[in-house]
Amino acid sequence: MNKLLAVLCLFGVISACSSPSEEDLLREPLELQGIAPEAKLKKVWQYSLGKGQDDSYSELQPFVYGGTLFAADSSGRVVSLDKRTGKKNWQITLKGGIQSGVAYGSNTVYVGLRQGVLVALADDSGAEKWRNDIGAEILAPAAVARGIVIVQTLNGIVLGLSAD
Repeated sequence: MNKLLAVLCLFGVISACSSPSEEDLLREPLELQGIAPEAKLKKVWQYSLGKGQDDSYSELQPFVYGGTLFAADSSGRVVSLDKRTGKKNWQITLKGGIQSGVAYGSNTVYVGLRQGVLVALADDSGAEKWRNDIGAEILAPAAVARGIVIVQTLNGIVLGLSAD
């Protein structure tokens, strides 16, 4: 019994020491100090792609290769831009909407449609090279390495496809 009483007293002392006082709770926060910017950024260009994000919560991210930027919006629009000027090289619209952002490899742009279809586009024109029904929704942009296009699906499958 004495041991239990000693432990309870010790617990009471420790918790009293760690509890904030009423004065601490009522204290006003300190004023933030000004921060000098380390770099001054200037907008070089801007391009309106369309709807952008929608209710599907897709993770659409642009991809840059060399001097070219590839981007997509959820309605199915895919665009190629000069990364320095923002000038449009080409633009296409794929039916069905895009779920995963763009990926790039071997002169090809890859996008995943909402219906679980992976589409390959020529990087110089946007012309469709091929499409493949993956069988499930594609969660994220494909990964491309050494001629293999890798996609991950909603049902937990990671699939490697020949890029040829």
